[in-house]
Parts: sequence; structure tokens; C-alpha cells
Amino acid sequence: MKIKAEELNSLFIELMEIIDENFKNERHIKLTNMYQQLQERIMMAPASSNKGYFGAYPGGYMKHVLKVVEISKILYKLWEKMGADMSTYTHEELIFAALNHSLGKLGNETEELYIPNKSQWHIENKGDIYMFNPDVTYMPLPDRAIWLLQKFGIDMSENEYIAIKTYEGLLNEGNNTYLKTHNPNSHLPILLHQANYMAYRIAHETDKK
Repeated sequence: MKIKAEELNSLFIELMEIIDENFKNERHIKLTNMYQQLQERIMMAPASSNKGYFGAYPGGYMKHVLKVVEISKILYKLWEKMGADMSTYTHEELIFAALNHSLGKLGNETEELYIPNKSQWHIENKGDIYMFNPDVTYMPLPDRAIWLLQKFGIDMSENEYIAIKTYEGLLNEGNNTYLKTHNPNSHLPILLHQANYMAYRIAHETDKK
């Protein structure tokens, strides 16, 4: 899939509007600063490296994040309608976690995580449109997202930390202690995982078509 430059710019504007509408004071300033500094990389980043997954094209990252934010808002209303306890986290925490959960896919402060694959064989036979940048030290994606936020001096609440840390749900065994052994006080981590998985599944189906 190819996205025109105009659409890439439009998607980035949508991300910045989310920041403007949901955050204020110092947090707004720091989030704006980080997104502006990483703007080119955010606009060009794929959502994954392999065309067999989803979003393996420039702009894929932005489309995924925007979809997760959109679905998170809908799920929030659904949980509320079904009688869930909505007092355990704030709407700002919901949007912050949804907006920043996949930051780890951008790499570190100077290097992108995914770079175009130079091997035509891997592209044609494996579907590996991108490869992992050897200049970026390995780190689980949720950990890298949290690391990148702190690198730009952006504080987060306990709810936000756990939601971003565990957004892959029980698909990642490392989350067992958070989601099984110690049931989280808030359902925010579960909601974010639902939103992330739904966005992934929808994008996967759309990309196949």
C-alpha cells in the first residue's frame, strides 16, 4: 500500500490534534515537543516490518495509532454502559496510553527501528519489507515506548505505565504477573489490549484485500 504525501501530513495533523485536545500545561508542551522532533520518523514509520502482519508501509504506524485511539474511546463508552467501574482511571490516562502505546516502534531518539530491507530475496520470499536497524539496541516494544517517553522527560501515571507495558495482553507471557498473578486495579490495560488487537485485526484484513 502507498500513501500520498498529503495523506501522511494529514495523519500527522490528526495526531497533533489529539495532543492539543487532551493534554494541557507542561505535559502538552513536552508531548508536542517530542512529536515535533520525531515528526519525519513518525510520518514514515510502518506499523510492522512484514507485509504478512499489517501496516508495513510508510504511514502504517500513524494509521494504527489513530485507530487504537478511536477504538479506545468507543470501548470506554461500552465498558461504562455495561456498568464497569470507570473511577479507577481518567480519560486523559486512556488517551495517553492509546496514543503512546506503540512508540517503541519508532526506535531510539536518533535512529529508527525499522529500515528498508536491502535484501530483495527476503522481500519477495519472506515479505520482510523492512528489517530491524542493527544500530538500535534490542528492547521489547513496550519497554522502548516507556524509555522513549522518559527520554523526553514525559511523566506518566501508574495506570499509564501498566497499560503501555502490557498492551500486548496475554499474548506476551511477560505480562502474566501483571494481568494474571496480580489482577490490575484498573481495567485500562485490558481495554487498551482490546483496542490494539482490534485495530491490528482490522488493518490485517484490510491490507489483505
